[in-house]
Amino acid sequence: MDTDYETLGEFKENYRYAHDYWGGFVTNANICGRAVAGSTWTDKKLKSLKQESREPIEYNIMRRPLQFYSGYLRDNLNSVIAEPIEGSDQATAEQFTKLSYYTWDKGDGYSTLLDACDEGFKAGIALCGLQMDYSKDFINGDISFFKRTYNSFYLDPTFERIDLKDCSFAILRDLLNRNLVKHLLPFVDTRIIDDIQGSFKDEKFLSFHPNFATLSKNRNVMAYDQYYKWVSKRRKFLVDEENSFNRDITDLPKEELDKLKFGINRLEKLRSEADMLGIDKSQLPPPVKIMDVNRNFMELNIMLNGHKVYSGEDKTGITQAYPFAPIVGYLEPSILDSSLRLQGIPSTLYSAQRQFNKRHMKIVDMMDSDVSTGYKYIIGSVPDVDDLHQLGQNKIIGVSPDLTKAPQGLDSVQQLQGGGTNPTLIEYQSILDQLTLTLANVNESVLGVDEKGNTQISGRLAQVRIGQGL
Repeated sequence: MDTDYETLGEFKENYRYAHDYWGGFVTNANICGRAVAGSTWTDKKLKSLKQESREPIEYNIMRRPLQFYSGYLRDNLNSVIAEPIEGSDQATAEQFTKLSYYTWDKGDGYSTLLDACDEGFKAGIALCGLQMDYSKDFINGDISFFKRTYNSFYLDPTFERIDLKDCSFAILRDLLNRNLVKHLLPFVDTRIIDDIQGSFKDEKFLSFHPNFATLSKNRNVMAYDQYYKWVSKRRKFLVDEENSFNRDITDLPKEELDKLKFGINRLEKLRSEADMLGIDKSQLPPPVKIMDVNRNFMELNIMLNGHKVYSGEDKTGITQAYPFAPIVGYLEPSILDSSLRLQGIPSTLYSAQRQFNKRHMKIVDMMDSDVSTGYKYIIGSVPDVDDLHQLGQNKIIGVSPDLTKAPQGLDSVQQLQGGGTNPTLIEYQSILDQLTLTLANVNESVLGVDEKGNTQISGRLAQVRIGQGL
């Protein structure tokens, strides 16, 4: 196992490596996140519009397709069921199903996963995983679920698989109160946590909480970093090559291991003397042997304000994989640019929303620039000009009978007709509105509607259409 100094040095090096690569993605995800919240105008553009006495218009049309996918998951993700495959036992599968019911319900798994999916839709990636909660059972702990947004973690930039089998490291950050940290880490001496300095600033994950340095002073907040990495360990295995069976026996007590070796030697001797003793070899147990094999294990290192306080296995007992999984929007492994390699649904709708708001502002500007109501009259033709400002119905406007003042008679006063808005702009707005649904793959078939717009179709047919569309 590496020393604390070596682990911290490796942690900082991998953080710099991941931070430099994922910087473009974080910037793009932040822009898309603001657009989802209804802010696509830059500060420079807003200042320019205000100088022109124009009110910036922001219609959020990309939230509709995002809510469609979110609602579809919330309506259809009701339970996690285990099914037997390749001749496995049905009773065992039912037991796993009951265990999943208990775990997902008690650990608040469904709402956490759905919230993580919403974040993945918006930014392009989010994490959802398992952790131990010691708030109630402070001895063994309870399984609970957690989520991480895009700006609170970094993955190995070379990963290409969604199962993270090729991801060599992961760094997660939380900002937690010191007392909460003690509840999360009951296996760490509380005196060690109390001795860690309170004021801390390391310039990491600035897009997560840029004001962390101020918060850490006033609210006793600590940087809780989890550094996961793959490590190779030498393990002893009992191997049956004939039946492709193996079992890890590294942690067996020495007495049991000695008995096992003694039994293997007796079995080998019995097989070698089988012919002489008249024993059928097919009736003997298959030959086994003990092998030393290098195996990959997941190692967790926990840092508090830059101080390493734990190194070992994750307390969930998950050692052959990460205790979390990524929820990815669009992943393009062949693209090197991080801003294009990972994308969420808003990345396909951002330009459409910008154009929609720009064109709508142009329509409003055209309507405001035209004189839409009022009268034009020859000066002196109306004895009382206040008559032209009447409101409501049955307006009475008097016109002077003197032809020198009103040479055109009643035509000396004419009502102004407002200019019409260009119908092409109105039609283009409708096209942009439909384009946002098309770009997000939300159409009639996904909504379960018949091609001709008929909604009176069977529920099963609607489900099939939705499933095929998604």
